[in-house]
Amino acid sequence: ANTDEKKKMILLSFLKGKTTDWKTTEQERLFPEDDDPEEKKKAAKETWSTFKNRFRKHWQPVDVAGDAQMRIRDLQMKERADNYVNQFRLLASQTGYDDIALITFFKEGLVPSLQDKIMLRPEGPPKTIDKWYEIAIRYNNQYRGEEDSDEVRINAKLSTSQVLAQAHEVKLKSLEELIPPYLSDYTNRFEKKKSERFPPSRPYDHAIDLKPDFKPRDCKVYSLSPKERIEQDKFLDENLQKGYIRPSKSPMASPFFFVSKKEAGALRPCQDYRDLNNGTIKNQYPLPLVTDLVDKLKMARVFTKLDLQNGYNNI
Repeated sequence: ANTDEKKKMILLSFLKGKTTDWKTTEQERLFPEDDDPEEKKKAAKETWSTFKNRFRKHWQPVDVAGDAQMRIRDLQMKERADNYVNQFRLLASQTGYDDIALITFFKEGLVPSLQDKIMLRPEGPPKTIDKWYEIAIRYNNQYRGEEDSDEVRINAKLSTSQVLAQAHEVKLKSLEELIPPYLSDYTNRFEKKKSERFPPSRPYDHAIDLKPDFKPRDCKVYSLSPKERIEQDKFLDENLQKGYIRPSKSPMASPFFFVSKKEAGALRPCQDYRDLNNGTIKNQYPLPLVTDLVDKLKMARVFTKLDLQNGYNNI
C-alpha cells in the first residue's frame, strides 16, 4: 500500500460510534469486495489531503471552539488525574479560553477531595493552568501511593458466617468524621436549633403592594391524598411551633399542595399564589446586562453557593 493509503487506513481504524457507517463505506472503496480494478484506481487517485478534507467536512463541528467549550464544561475526572489532564489539555487547546477560565473549569472537573487538597496548599492554589495539571497529577499519585501502602494482604481461611458477615457489613462514618478538619471551628454555625431563629418584627417588615382594583379571593382547596394530608398536618404543626407561620386573618387564601421531590417518596409543600401575583404591583427597574455581571467575575478565583433548606428566615 502507498503512503496515502496507509494514512487513510490508520484514520479509519480509529473511527467508531456515529462514524461507523461512513467508515464502512470508505473501507469498501479502498478494498472493494469484487476486486474491481477501476474502483481501486479511483480510491488510489484520491490524495491524503483530499481524503482528510472530506472527512473534516463530514464530521468536524462547524464551530470547533464552541464545541470544545461545551465539552470542556462537562468533562469530569473519573479515576486517574493524568487521564483527566490529557483529555482536558486536548480540549483546552481548541477553546480559546485564557488560563483563568481554564483553571475554573479544570478545578470543577476534579474530584472534591483532590480539589480541596490543591486549594488548601500552604502556598495557595496554583496560578497557571500548567501548574494545575502538574500538581493534580502529583497529588493524585501520592494519594494512590498512600492507599496502596495502607493495604496489607493476609491469607487466612474464613468461615461461611464470617464471609456472609463481611458481605453485609455497612461501614458508616460519624458526622465528626465526615466534616473536614478545617471546618471543625465552624460546626456551631450549622446547628439546627440556631438556624430556626426568627428575627423580631420591625417597622420595615416585608409588604406586598396590591393594585387598587384588586379584590382578594378565597381560592378553592386542592384535594390531597391521605399521605399528603398527614404531611400537611405535620408541616403545619412543626412550623406553627417554630413561629414561622400563624393562623391567618386575611380575606384571601391561596391553595396548598405538594410536589414530589427527587428523593423517592419525599414531598415538597407548595402554595399556589398565581391569583395574588396577578394583583401585585410589579417593581419596575432596569435589569443588569448578563455580560456586565460576568465581566465582574473574570478575575475571581473563589466562588461560593448557598443551598437553603427551609432557611429563608436567616437571610
